[in-house]
Amino acid sequence: AATNVASLLLARAVQRRRELAIRSALGGTRGQLMRPVLSESLVMTAIGLVAGLALAWVGVRTIGSVAAVRLPQLAGLSVDYRVIAFAVAVAVVVAVCCGGLPAWRSSAVDPQDSLRDGRGGGTSRAHHRVLRSLVVAEVSLSLVLLVGAGLVIKGFEALIARDPGFDPNPILTLQTTISPQRYPDGKTVERFLEPTLEKIRAIPGVDAAASISLIPYDNWGWNFNIRYEGRHGDDPSRLPIAENRVATPEFFQVTKQKLVAGRLLGPQDDGRRESPTVVVVNEALVRRDFPGKDPIGRRFYYGDTTFATIVGVVTDIRNFGPVEEPHPEVYNPYRQTGQGSSNFPILVRVRRGNPADLVGQVRAAVRSVDQQAAITDVKTMPEVMALSTGRARFYLTLLSVFAAVALVLAVSGIYGVLSYAVAQRTREFGIRSALGSTAGTTLRLVTSEGLRLIGLGVAIGLTGSFAVTRLLSAMLYGVSPLDRGTWAITTVVLVAIGLLAALIPAFRATRADPLLAIRSD
Repeated sequence: AATNVASLLLARAVQRRRELAIRSALGGTRGQLMRPVLSESLVMTAIGLVAGLALAWVGVRTIGSVAAVRLPQLAGLSVDYRVIAFAVAVAVVVAVCCGGLPAWRSSAVDPQDSLRDGRGGGTSRAHHRVLRSLVVAEVSLSLVLLVGAGLVIKGFEALIARDPGFDPNPILTLQTTISPQRYPDGKTVERFLEPTLEKIRAIPGVDAAASISLIPYDNWGWNFNIRYEGRHGDDPSRLPIAENRVATPEFFQVTKQKLVAGRLLGPQDDGRRESPTVVVVNEALVRRDFPGKDPIGRRFYYGDTTFATIVGVVTDIRNFGPVEEPHPEVYNPYRQTGQGSSNFPILVRVRRGNPADLVGQVRAAVRSVDQQAAITDVKTMPEVMALSTGRARFYLTLLSVFAAVALVLAVSGIYGVLSYAVAQRTREFGIRSALGSTAGTTLRLVTSEGLRLIGLGVAIGLTGSFAVTRLLSAMLYGVSPLDRGTWAITTVVLVAIGLLAALIPAFRATRADPLLAIRSD
């Protein structure tokens, strides 16, 4: 935005060189020459600041209210005074430098030279070079901006699309809560959970039903320090951490996680004394604690004197969202470690269609076992995942909006400078037309020069993008800083926009009246 303002103010300064030369020839001092230029720049700056701050306030409030649906901490989002101060400072600096510097330079030039260059309303070669340089600068900076924004957006898209580690479609999730007073013997798993799951599995269209203490992508952070048998060290701060999950044996059938080694949890893993305490772990734990070794049969302390034995390894689930890598996890059977629980998250996989269509039947199945059971947070798994990735999606949306604004600024900047450059050649085009030049010739002349400037700007912009994108590598997920698709698309889009920006003033130049163009001087 600052470059756009600078370009247009500098272009306008070229037009006013003759005016300033006349003022200087009439005895105007340097301060008197600069005063009207600075006043005009500051007035435009003030109007732009008021409009911009109003737009910013409305935009930020809108972003906050929309984003608060997924990110409650953004409710009431407002513009910070430091941001306002920064914006005001930048605007004033641009206005003073880009408005005052041309006036300062013009006041130091010999008035006779400026008046001689300005005769006829045309511009000198030096002025043309300034305008061409502004076009090249606009194109190159716009390309750097668009390439960077395109790479980051593509990186965010790749991040959100990362494999969650399980098949989320079509799964229905819900939370069930029961009163412990209704189960004084503490056997809530046998008396509520297992009968409820059997009722749900009997519903037509249900493929599998299971329960896990923490629904994937929804809840996390229930972990413990794990100490393996035969390994020394009692300091908890030095022991590795593993996420703890309690699940029914059918859970892996619902998620379709693959068995990597050993076996899955089964009905034999119950609470009988002769049944050993067993667990299934994920690949992340094996990679960290048993690199290159077989973990099956390894034991860790489950209490002061008891052990839990690893009987199986399953693939990872990204329970912490798409940004982080899967954490080491341990899956315990409900019958061994979940007795007495009062809260049972349930996952239901249907064979086809929308799982939300079975909500009524699932509710009825739960209530048929316990009429007082509370049923809450009924969502499909894609909805659960969308909520958990709300922050990343919000950033992606916000960045896309900013990239679109950047594209609009690029279009307006390129068009503004090209249009002004063509307008400064009105007398030239009028003379060409009077000498027999056709509209097609004028169109090709303007367009070819515009394309040459755009091509030079693209070449410089690609060089600058190569340097800038190296700095963005830490923000790119699964995308190379030299991603060919992004570079090609942004380059083609910018060239097309630049061509359109050159064609509009070119068509306008073909309609110039030769007599009016020559007489205007």
